[in-house]
Amino acid sequence: MKFKQLQWTILLCGALVLALTSPNADAASRTDWFKNARYGVFMHFLPGDAKTLAQVDDFDVEAVVDQLDSMGAGYLVLTLGQNSGYFNAPNPVYDKWTGYQAGERCAKRDLPMELARALKAKGIRLMLYLPCQTPNRDTRAQAAFGIAQGPKDQPIDVTFAKKWAEVIGYWSQHYGDQVAGWWFDGGYAHVGFNESIAQIYREAVLKGNPEAIVSFNPGVRLIRHTQAEDYTAGELNEPFGSVPSSRWVEGSQWHALTFLGSRWGERNIRFPTEQWVKWVQSVTAGEGVVTLDMGPNWHPNMGPIGTFSGEQISQVRAIRSALSGATDASDIAGAGSWVDLFDGQTLTGWRASESQNTFSVVDGAIQAHGDRSHLFYTGGDGKRADWKNFELVAEVKARSGANSGIYFHTAFQETNWPSTGFEVQVNNSQKQHGDYLEMKKTGSLYGIRNIYKPMAGDDEWFEMAIQVMANRVQIRVHGLLLVDYIQPPDASKKLSRGTFALQGHDPESQVCFRNLRVRTLPDNLADAPVPGPVDAVYHAIERLGKANYPMVDLHTHLKGGLTNEELMEHMRQTGINHGIAVNGGVGFPITDDAGIEAFRQSMEGTPFYIALQAEGREWPTLFSPEAIAKFDYVFTDAMTITDHRGRRTRLWMPEEVEIPNKQEFMENLVRHIESIMTNEPIDIYVNSTFLPAAIADEYDALWTTERMDRVIKAAVDNGIAIEINSRYRIPSATFIQRAKKAGVKFTLGTNNVTPELGRLEYCIEMIDECGLTWQDLWMPKPDGQKPIQAKTKFRR
Repeated sequence: MKFKQLQWTILLCGALVLALTSPNADAASRTDWFKNARYGVFMHFLPGDAKTLAQVDDFDVEAVVDQLDSMGAGYLVLTLGQNSGYFNAPNPVYDKWTGYQAGERCAKRDLPMELARALKAKGIRLMLYLPCQTPNRDTRAQAAFGIAQGPKDQPIDVTFAKKWAEVIGYWSQHYGDQVAGWWFDGGYAHVGFNESIAQIYREAVLKGNPEAIVSFNPGVRLIRHTQAEDYTAGELNEPFGSVPSSRWVEGSQWHALTFLGSRWGERNIRFPTEQWVKWVQSVTAGEGVVTLDMGPNWHPNMGPIGTFSGEQISQVRAIRSALSGATDASDIAGAGSWVDLFDGQTLTGWRASESQNTFSVVDGAIQAHGDRSHLFYTGGDGKRADWKNFELVAEVKARSGANSGIYFHTAFQETNWPSTGFEVQVNNSQKQHGDYLEMKKTGSLYGIRNIYKPMAGDDEWFEMAIQVMANRVQIRVHGLLLVDYIQPPDASKKLSRGTFALQGHDPESQVCFRNLRVRTLPDNLADAPVPGPVDAVYHAIERLGKANYPMVDLHTHLKGGLTNEELMEHMRQTGINHGIAVNGGVGFPITDDAGIEAFRQSMEGTPFYIALQAEGREWPTLFSPEAIAKFDYVFTDAMTITDHRGRRTRLWMPEEVEIPNKQEFMENLVRHIESIMTNEPIDIYVNSTFLPAAIADEYDALWTTERMDRVIKAAVDNGIAIEINSRYRIPSATFIQRAKKAGVKFTLGTNNVTPELGRLEYCIEMIDECGLTWQDLWMPKPDGQKPIQAKTKFRR
């Protein structure tokens, strides 16, 4: 062979290998969330007869979801049904084919839908399991679908697959994007499963969610089984010998499915925790994914139906801790016993500063109510009053308008606010005091990682937990991890050690504390690595947060596969909070009141504001004022307008834009903006001075001061805030300065179309360049003061 021929042969072989081992861009983007989840849980919740089918009604969704959340699971794979002929979800298509009555073989309760919604609120995805054929213990079903009858897997063909795909398709379209993926069992060569059947099933599941990921199980092997799959089914009985050398197996995402118990569906444990931890660490380090089968509870006397066993939960929590750097004190070896800091009757062991009368014991709780004072824990009776690493838990109740806090790593001082230590904020609803309105809400690590949406209600007890582990501070409210601050080496204020203090803030604030307890963690815990860059932007976010600027991206979308949990992680890493917007209007995801309510419910329990991005000028006619008021705020833009031809034109799409006369185009655009601000019940005008690509380079010339001032006047006249947009880097500093002078309020926003959010870089640049104060920034209004409620012209 000649040398040049040899070169081409090597290149072609290399290209072939690359094609077999690497995915296309679509496959990579589809499975990115799955890879990033790292591990999830598989549940064999399979009714086997009429009695266990009835137990589907007893399944405790809330308890199971809370357990999954505590384990850090990125997803749950739920079996719909398998061999018995009973399914834990309704399916009228299956009933039609088999002749069974609703509820006779398919549960009446829609368990997967309930799970999907509850999981979504925690940032956890739902995947579903189905066999590739009808139940092999139901001869009636086998006959109805036209395959041989018997208790073993029966041969299938394309004719059968098309019928079975109707059953699959019903579930797929019914659940839509609530289901993120599918795992098909029984894709065995010996039953006739082939590429054509795989493609039929894939097409059926993608009807409901085109972004769903799919896999087909060839048996106990980890291989790429079919071109129709996105990830390997990866069923393994003995998992520890399998570790990925790369993310991909001939184009499929590397994934393994195995069981924690002695066999599938069991609730015991078969291997030491350390062995599981080491293996999952190795798999995820190679960008693989692990799914762990855990046995659900079927016995009411052993706990809520569906829940997992404590010993299996402990193993998965240990995996979570190993992957995240031991983020839960309950998983840290050497943690001390719990010690009560308050006896429930007296202030023994505590010492007040400044005003002795601010603190008292009322109904078994420490009450802070009076002039400024701080109550420091001093110990006594052999109890220590000095901690470095610890876990503190307290129950707190704040009256309406109250402000308070819990300090740690502090020391007694006679007067003023504590000069040492860190404060964890308590503030659900404090009103403005003089010219100051405290933006930082309950759960904030004050001035360092702030929370802006109230996560606890007034006049109700809530649990607050504070953990300090070396350079890491975690704060939970109602069990939800709000703050996960990892102190960088150049932090201006350093974690050290010290005691605790409760804050009496002012005479108008009344706050109670009870069940205060602490346990010591070892002093020698290792520092956690700091995520992300510690640069000028990092320090600017912290600087502005300390100065009471609400660092909230109020224009965030769950697009490109971005999940609630990923958004929370972004919040915890950067200190930027979020408002999540859903698009509402003709042809958009939400078109009626029912859609608004479903979205609202999906976001319950999250620390995010919720917003309607109003689309099309007819949007106010689609929704009732009561439904619109369920959003924290509403915004819109003029990026869709009627142009000079009378056509509906989307300005961000070059192929739709025609501009024969630039000045006439600008006049039409400004008139649209004025009309929108005058006639629509919005809080914020976003993408404020956007121009199409064809004229974007002429921004400064086309946005004359006269046009700017018309937009600014419309905003002022209608009490509408204007967004500073980091994605498009608009409006200009000139516009912002003129708007500030006119009294306009501003919001910070991204308008992301991918999971990449950035860190509000342009917004920070404009705050500094234009001299904006925290008073210049707008925040969501309380119920009763929203435009749809407050302005008579918008009421029906």
